[in-house]
Amino acid sequence: MRLYVFILLVATLGLAACTGPSGPSGPIEPPPPSRPAHPDYETFDPSGYNVEPRPEPEVIEHDVPDRLMEGRVDIPDEIRETVRTVEGFRIQIYSVEDRNVAEGVLSEARVWWETQRGAPGIPSDLQPEVAYIQPYYRVRIGAFEFREDADRMLALVRRQYSDAFLVPDLVTVRD
Repeated sequence: MRLYVFILLVATLGLAACTGPSGPSGPIEPPPPSRPAHPDYETFDPSGYNVEPRPEPEVIEHDVPDRLMEGRVDIPDEIRETVRTVEGFRIQIYSVEDRNVAEGVLSEARVWWETQRGAPGIPSDLQPEVAYIQPYYRVRIGAFEFREDADRMLALVRRQYSDAFLVPDLVTVRD
């Protein structure tokens, strides 16, 4: 019976502790505004510091035209040229493991290209080159951004190199 009374007493005290006052029943008023930590007047005396005011910036005169200073430059169309690297095509005419053989085919391709260079429809920058992609040296011609242009040139190249074919490659093109 004593245990029962003890448990009842503890439970009553525990419930009484949880049901304390709930706080103000009316609206909560904000605290009054506090005053700033510094006074409303200035107490700093600058006379104790030997500081000269900064001199006025020097005016610089130049002979650069205003349009250049503003970033406006007009470049004539014949000079303006954009160089871009794009995924395009080249024409591969030969592939071999021996570098000397590849250099020989490259020389032949340059001679052939020089004879074809002035013909209508032939690009002036159809420069043959050797690309080494292990383990082969590949002799390739041209740098074409569009497949249609590469296909047209492939027909001409196949007259001289019947096994030539198009390969995708990163090419540098000029606009």
